[in-house]
Amino acid sequence: MLNVTITVSGFSELQAALVSEGFANSINIGMSDAANEINAKTTGLCPVDTGALQGSISVTASGTEIHAEASEDYASYVDEGTYKMDAQPFFAEPIDDYVTNELPGTLERSIESFLDTI
Repeated sequence: MLNVTITVSGFSELQAALVSEGFANSINIGMSDAANEINAKTTGLCPVDTGALQGSISVTASGTEIHAEASEDYASYVDEGTYKMDAQPFFAEPIDDYVTNELPGTLERSIESFLDTI
């Protein structure tokens, strides 16, 4: 017969930390970092003629939500294209790519930074 006993110490401290304001704050910091990265990516990819479209891009984080907007009326035409012009994807596609490939790492780094403090 073989027996193995595993004891995890510090679990109660970790559990307390995970329900603390510090953990929630680390998520907020991660989401804010993500919003900044999305803003940099979309404005960097945005085609510039007058700069109005690029200047209309706004990305904000609030809790567990990120809101991104390109408020010029013609933003979707530039991003998605029309039958008269090719798409110049600067908004929806790059945001989707960021959320799929980079957001998990951004949040993970923020959470790890918090966990390093406990």
